[in-house]
Amino acid sequence: SEAPEMIANRQIILLRDANPDGLTRKQTANDHGVELNRNFPTPAYRPGATSGAGPASEPETRAILEVLYRDKPSRVIHVQSAGRSEVAANS
Repeated sequence: SEAPEMIANRQIILLRDANPDGLTRKQTANDHGVELNRNFPTPAYRPGATSGAGPASEPETRAILEVLYRDKPSRVIHVQSAGRSEVAANS
């Protein structure tokens, strides 16, 4: 509200809660014990108990990817709070 020109002609998508299971249980993993930030199909993906059976194996990850592929954002800002707060943004 203080600088509306910063968002003029831009689309802003807010995904309030990408991990409702974790929010309910106050943990970072979903109901399957998967840390969603480790479940994305990237070169760094490694299968394991906390990363999922395969890349994008979790429905929450697939929902996020659907938004990313559909809307092709130029910037993604990830804010996380689970005992500690973090903000990560892509270049």
